[in-house]
Amino acid sequence: MKKKIFILIGILTLFLCGDVYACGEIAELTSDVGKVIVPDGLGFIVRVPEGTTEVVLKGKSDYPWVDGFAPRKVSTSDTNVELKVDGTSCGFGIYTYKVKFETYKELIAETTPNETPTDQNPPTDSSQNPTESNEKLELETLTVEGVEFNFDPKIKEYDFEVEGDVERLNIQYKKKNETTIVSISETANSLEEGLNIISIVLMDENYNTQKYTLKVTKLKPKSDNNFLASITIQGHQLNFDPSITNYTVEIGKEKMLNITAVKESELANYVILGNSNLGSGSKITITVTAENGSTRDYIINIKKVFNIMDYWVYVIIGLLVLLLIIIFMMMKKKKNKKKLGPQEVEANQNTAGVVQEIAPQNATNGSVNVQAEQNNMTTSGANDQNGSSTLKIIEPTNIETVVQEPSVPEDNTEDNSDTEIFQL
Repeated sequence: MKKKIFILIGILTLFLCGDVYACGEIAELTSDVGKVIVPDGLGFIVRVPEGTTEVVLKGKSDYPWVDGFAPRKVSTSDTNVELKVDGTSCGFGIYTYKVKFETYKELIAETTPNETPTDQNPPTDSSQNPTESNEKLELETLTVEGVEFNFDPKIKEYDFEVEGDVERLNIQYKKKNETTIVSISETANSLEEGLNIISIVLMDENYNTQKYTLKVTKLKPKSDNNFLASITIQGHQLNFDPSITNYTVEIGKEKMLNITAVKESELANYVILGNSNLGSGSKITITVTAENGSTRDYIINIKKVFNIMDYWVYVIIGLLVLLLIIIFMMMKKKKNKKKLGPQEVEANQNTAGVVQEIAPQNATNGSVNVQAEQNNMTTSGANDQNGSSTLKIIEPTNIETVVQEPSVPEDNTEDNSDTEIFQL
């Protein structure tokens, strides 16, 4: 019975020990430069090329990392780099891993001009054969998405530029040797404005390395501002708002408008289209293009209306002509009045009144009214001390009745009165 108990305790102990180790385990650790080696015990060795000052470590674990001790960018000169995993959730606690760095010298791929051939036979060990090693540490192809350059496996350094909106490089390659390990520096995934150095390191099974270097200059981001600050139209009022792109303008007889536009960004440019032969329904388009190529259209819809002020010249000319006609007629009438004379008097006899001097005589028609008039006029003549005749004004309507040949009086009395006709 005791023996069975000891066996059960031993099995349980082994099981718990296995769980404890798995509880704080780092599943994977990588470096952007060099190669990570897992030696016996709790620790890692990172082999990097000579001259490498810092690397970026990346790791995976089923348990959380302790703050400040997760995989990160570290200096290769730091001798106390630690990674810590929090295993308290499985009952173990904090597990600590040490990281150490080893450097090695890179192979020189190109032959220097000072090298001279020797009669020595090359070593039979392929790992010591420079030509064979160089071939293993070369890429067959190398491309960068969006960048055009001629790749040559023997050329190890390239310079090019990318636009300011490029955040990372998509690098594709093909190895000459399948056993070669290729690592690309983390800078390819986070480009910064200005110069970026990207290393592509190849390592063979003997830890020999070769490096391709990409010097990438990230340009300043291009402006995307395609707004106008203002639009002014001579002779018209436009309530402009940069965010509003559609407007309506009423015009008279204009065939084109004097338009002035101001850009918000000096790096943008604009063009005005459709500003000719304007009529109702016409559209003027102002297209603004930003530095990065994005565009924005401002539309001005034309509505034609009648405006008398557009024809003020013709109105003034018409008024002047009318005024001249009135002045001419007035002058002509005044001139006609100045020409009145004997001819005018003779022409007006048909409508003028008649003045007749009445002498005492016997009317042949026996009219009481005529006799009374004669008696009145005879009496008036007798009372006139100067012996002057009495005149009677006959209205034009009585001309036919009054103007008659006087009869000879029976008493043959001489009448010194003369009959005269006057025109009023």
